[in-house]
Amino acid sequence: MCSHLRSIGEFTCRNTIARVLAKYNLRRRVAVRRPLLTSRMRLARLEWAKMRLNWSVDKWKSVVFTDEKIFRVGSNSRSVYVTRLPTEKYAPACLQTTVKHGLQVHVWGAIGWNGVSELKLVRGSLKADGYQATIINNIREIGDRIANRTCSFVFQQDNAPAHAAQSTQQFLADQGCRILPWCGNSPDQSPIENAWSVAARAVNYNASNQNELFQNVCKAWSNINVSYIRRLYKSMPRRMAAVVAARGGSTRY
Repeated sequence: MCSHLRSIGEFTCRNTIARVLAKYNLRRRVAVRRPLLTSRMRLARLEWAKMRLNWSVDKWKSVVFTDEKIFRVGSNSRSVYVTRLPTEKYAPACLQTTVKHGLQVHVWGAIGWNGVSELKLVRGSLKADGYQATIINNIREIGDRIANRTCSFVFQQDNAPAHAAQSTQQFLADQGCRILPWCGNSPDQSPIENAWSVAARAVNYNASNQNELFQNVCKAWSNINVSYIRRLYKSMPRRMAAVVAARGGSTRY
């Protein structure tokens, strides 16, 4: 009898809590995955966005965004639920922060106003010399082909060690590449992340070896429409405004 009453009490309590949460529009929702941002990173992001807050879409057209991405067969991650207000989707306490950690391929790609580049297969751990010799060895050709052709392009890359190495900076300078400074842990500011997501959803992961998976990834990537890429470029002013509004914090992009 006591256990029965106790179960009724627990059920009533849960219902009461649920009603109170619903009254204040609090629901169980999946935590958004975003890289951890320290206070120093937030400040750097804020200043970076402020400096580019008034950039027009025409100015962003000159930027070639680049990145690496790992595509895995059977990739599986658990969603984390948080109780929050609708306006707290990107609040730090409501995020599922991520850090960089079967069959997989590691690729490098770029996007420009005129579409996507061909993908390059990254073999093993990417070091500065390999990055220069096999990935960005023809960056001038890539940039001239996919960037807005009315002006010289600006090269964007994140701050991975192979990218930030002094020898890589000198290599790009020797190629005559202007480089867009970048803030750490800021994938929400790079439109190529959205393009990766589109490709990842379209990839046929039914592959028996790495070469087959790579070809499937290349097909999904090359099928991304230029009009979609241009919509991403047109979102850049809004991305800058969102970072400023979030005081350097994570945004929805």
